[in-house]
Amino acid sequence: MTIQCCVCRKVEMDGKWAVTDESVASGVSHTYCPVCLQRALSEFKDELGKPLPRLTGIPVRA
Repeated sequence: MTIQCCVCRKVEMDGKWAVTDESVASGVSHTYCPVCLQRALSEFKDELGKPLPRLTGIPVRA
């Protein structure tokens, strides 16, 4: 199964996130890459007005 960021469309390959020219059509699971996750958490923090813990080294996949 291919893991793709739902924001920037980078694909996870061997634990690293990279841009790919290939079209990903089937067998795809969407999540956030680490960069987009931090950006989204920062935006949520701004919206909530509360500090959020910095998430590093935690797998994004469920």
